[in-house]
Amino acid sequence: MPEPHDDRLRVARLPWTTDLNPYQRALYSSLERYGVDLIGTGELSSAWLERNRATVDVLHVHWKLHRLADRAPMGADRAAWVCDQLEVAREAGFTLAWTVHEPGLLEEDGDVERSTVERHLLEHADVAFTHDRATAQMVADLARRIRADRLPVTVTPLGDYRPLLEEVEPSEVVTTAMRRRLRLEDGARLVLAQGSLRVDKDLGLLVDAVGRLDRPDVALAIVGAIGDEPTRRFIDGVDRSRIRVLPEVLPAPSLRACYELAEVTVLARRRNWSSSSLLSAIAHGTPVVAADLPTHHEILGGNGATWCTPGDPDALAGAIARVLDDPFRARSTLLAARAHAARNSWDTMAERTAAAMRSAVSRRRDARGAAPAPVASGSSRV
Repeated sequence: MPEPHDDRLRVARLPWTTDLNPYQRALYSSLERYGVDLIGTGELSSAWLERNRATVDVLHVHWKLHRLADRAPMGADRAAWVCDQLEVAREAGFTLAWTVHEPGLLEEDGDVERSTVERHLLEHADVAFTHDRATAQMVADLARRIRADRLPVTVTPLGDYRPLLEEVEPSEVVTTAMRRRLRLEDGARLVLAQGSLRVDKDLGLLVDAVGRLDRPDVALAIVGAIGDEPTRRFIDGVDRSRIRVLPEVLPAPSLRACYELAEVTVLARRRNWSSSSLLSAIAHGTPVVAADLPTHHEILGGNGATWCTPGDPDALAGAIARVLDDPFRARSTLLAARAHAARNSWDTMAERTAAAMRSAVSRRRDARGAAPAPVASGSSRV
């Protein structure tokens, strides 16, 4: 058991998030044992920063960076406003931590608002976290080009998801209801994909690949909220006789039933991404087809999935067919993935995260050597 901490750290998340997310529930509940308390969700506004400067030590940035600008004034340059507010927070004494979940987006420059904020975080964050070594190296290399000092990057591998499912008992009633909702006839072979809160899961590529299978017994289900508009428009235009779509956040028993009904879960994305979707699938006992990417290999291990060439619908269709046609091999990859995931625990992840946050806070305090400065009342760029 970890030793009790007198120097407890107070952490607020940025931007808006929800405790429905199992990753965040597991992370923050585990951090408590290592002297880190989740205060709640922070806000980039002078009023919030002033009100919480004495009660919050760390602002912990996650995904959905566009939501950092929720409080930006109408007509403001949203990216510049976010950068200014983060600077206000640093001047007020907050330590800035950033967990990089989306390494594939760091390689793209199409979204000016997002890339501006990412660059600011690379330049000014006090500590960065990644869930794999490939992303850690990318973040360190990018930061080295734009900042005078070294950005500390800590690798915190994602924990095993199976303990998160222990309280969710399988139910025949729920499973029967989900079979009905998914319109699964006797003999149907279900291919499952999770919804898309960002343009990252390449659901269009998956729909294309399943269509190329030319197998009437195969049904594709896309389950979960679809939060990005391009994907929503695409899904709305697809012939619903080919796919089943449940575009909502399902209760845990219903989601578990979907996994139990599926013969394979597919993550078609073509970009590196530190995805807990993979861990959720294998924890539920479903074999995985995934793009052959370094981040995916670190999460599942080299033999933990049926791999396909990123962005290739024919390769994706072939990988799905191999799982459906060879249940013994699919089972062996599932067991390999589970063994790989079991090497990491949320407790170990929390211990590393807490130690890195505590070190970052100490460095900030040593560098300042004085009480926190007053919070500025506004942004110079707005």
